Amino acid sequence: MTRTTTRPRPGFTLVELMVSAAICVLIMAILANCFQVSIDTMRHLKSTGDMAEQLRAASTVLRRDLGAEHFLPESRTGVSRDGVRVSDRRMDLSDAVGGWTPPTGGFFRAVSRAVTDEGSDAYLGSTRADGGAGHLIHMTSILSGKSDHELYYATAPLGASPVLSSPAAEVAYFLDPTPRGTTVPGGSVQLYQLIRRQRLVPRTDADAAKFEAARAAAENSVVSMWNNSGTWTLNRLENLVKPDRRLGGAVGGTGTGPRASTDAGDISPIVVPGRLGDDVLLSSVLSFEVKLSWTSEVAGEPLPRAFFPPSVTDTPFDTIEQAYTAGGKAGVVEVDTGIVGTDGKPVTKICVRAIQIRLRVWDPKLQNARQVTIVQDL
Repeated sequence: MTRTTTRPRPGFTLVELMVSAAICVLIMAILANCFQVSIDTMRHLKSTGDMAEQLRAASTVLRRDLGAEHFLPESRTGVSRDGVRVSDRRMDLSDAVGGWTPPTGGFFRAVSRAVTDEGSDAYLGSTRADGGAGHLIHMTSILSGKSDHELYYATAPLGASPVLSSPAAEVAYFLDPTPRGTTVPGGSVQLYQLIRRQRLVPRTDADAAKFEAARAAAENSVVSMWNNSGTWTLNRLENLVKPDRRLGGAVGGTGTGPRASTDAGDISPIVVPGRLGDDVLLSSVLSFEVKLSWTSEVAGEPLPRAFFPPSVTDTPFDTIEQAYTAGGKAGVVEVDTGIVGTDGKPVTKICVRAIQIRLRVWDPKLQNARQVTIVQDL
């Protein structure tokens, strides 16, 4: 009788090893892909969070300045239209007896030019203020000064005492038009920086005495001054009522002044040498759009255009230029509580109620745009 014995296999065959290796490689590829997707997702979420935080911070600063008081209280007690807020300044009542007087201190100015219609769906449209369109906000903001959080601060070249503070400041928001050589990929759209320019304004004689020390360094000044025939003079809120004394202005709107008293030009060229007091609030900005909501009791004075898709979808907010052009008064692009005509009355006889600011920023990491809309009662 013959007995057949089978010895155990000493190992795997070559085919089995190749199959198992292929399976391992496949599993490794799947895990690597999952790991890459998770990294990209985390990077996307972080970039989204960082951009949202930047927009939130910019919104907070804008709201603080816009929500503050803008004028000194008037002596005509009991007259509600002489209050400290923009909506109190009833410039639309300037034709009435005792209906309006220029503010005794402080000002508010907003330039709101025509915007580009980007198209719409069935109802809602999208608009954009091109970077060079010249939208800006320029104003005095007056905080309570009751705590450290209710003060504006600045660092000046004053040696041992470099920090100045005041509850009042002259503030401007605008896009820096200086070419940076930076565009959205493809080179078709220029990117800008949103600048916040601040100059302290004294509220008391003690503040004024401290600020005088900064006047000697006009090229690096962080306090509000104007050029009085070649002599730099410290501004008080009372001076800033006049347009040609704002942000280094000169009498008559000449020299280093921001503009002629009736010109609605961009504020961004007003750079006294040096950039102390200028902060880059946001970079890679595509659009800074300013729209206003206003009323008027003056017959024939243009009002914000009614809702009409696709071009007018932000009602009751509208741009000054487009509303006035549609109302038969082309050429008006701004409202300024300090600009009056030869008759001593406001050029724009309106009562501004609120402001809408739309910021659009390019995210270079995600290669897309993000937008935030800020609405603030005035």
